[in-house]
Amino acid sequence: MAPEVSVIMAAYNAEAFLAESVESILGQTFEDFEFIVIDDHSTDGTARMLSEYAGRENRLAVHRNDENMGLTRSLNRGLDLAGGRFVARHDADDVAVPERLALQAAYLTAHPEAAVVGGSVRLIDGQGHGEEVFVEPTDPLVIRWRLLFSNPVAHTTAFWRRETVERLAGRYDESFTCSQDYDLWSRLAEKAEIHNLPQVLSAQRRHEDCVSYRHGDRQLAYTAQVSDPQLRRLLPGEEPSAQDLADVRALTSSPLSLLTEERLQLAALRYLKVWRLFRQEQGTTDREREQALRLDIEADLTKILIHCLKRGALGPGRAIVRDYLGDHPDRTGFLCRLGLKAAGEGLASLARRLGAGA
Repeated sequence: MAPEVSVIMAAYNAEAFLAESVESILGQTFEDFEFIVIDDHSTDGTARMLSEYAGRENRLAVHRNDENMGLTRSLNRGLDLAGGRFVARHDADDVAVPERLALQAAYLTAHPEAAVVGGSVRLIDGQGHGEEVFVEPTDPLVIRWRLLFSNPVAHTTAFWRRETVERLAGRYDESFTCSQDYDLWSRLAEKAEIHNLPQVLSAQRRHEDCVSYRHGDRQLAYTAQVSDPQLRRLLPGEEPSAQDLADVRALTSSPLSLLTEERLQLAALRYLKVWRLFRQEQGTTDREREQALRLDIEADLTKILIHCLKRGALGPGRAIVRDYLGDHPDRTGFLCRLGLKAAGEGLASLARRLGAGA
């Protein structure tokens, strides 16, 4: 009989962290799973270690590539072998919490509207140290919004309905050597809901050999390949350059000091235009989801307006306040409500200063 969950992991020269990673899956409280490991033609001790685990654990099956195929093709090979109702992704240098599979299997069983569920991660270094928690959005409307700019689902926590995702979005696009999950979820989100649990489900390791460090520039390029068409569609009548769209994305993730006042203002006004058209397209009548989306937008605007105040950039700040509060005059006090301050001033004062003479 097929297992409930197929855990898929690709490993390439992963011996440094492999034991802790594998054992975090084998030690799950949820036991009805198969553990499919694709050894991507490793040249270190990975193959030997995996063989030893497979020899004493019948749920673990190792499949070695005849040549180095890369992460994306290796993951698709794992999907070809998967027989579970659900699929769980796991990375060879990360550590899953013992309850991860149990929590996610129970969640998808109780929420038939969701096709995918991820979760938050704790960031650790090569020695396993670190307490910083990266919390992903949990509301599906906010997740759909965030997918316009970047990936709000930690790949190492992704857990999905195998047949549903394959039917609606297919497999990983093998032209993506990284950010393949961002592309997949962006295609899926047009047809199905993606959720996140608030709990930390994995410790995600950051070290000099991880993808985000070795291929950071490539990740940015693939992110733009997925994000740019979505943003352009929501900016009708404009012909923004690749840099223009990168500036819009920067508002959600990058230090704003990298933007000139002129670029900051243009990016923020485009961001608000994208938001308006996104809301129109979604047409949600769910007040809780609409409120979650508004809070997410206002968190970004908080960061932007505080930056304007600290830099003395009253021109961009005034334009942003006029644009946003022109449609939503009832939201003048949102920064105060969030309890955020800058230089001893909340939004009420900020809005007065930036809006003076507007």
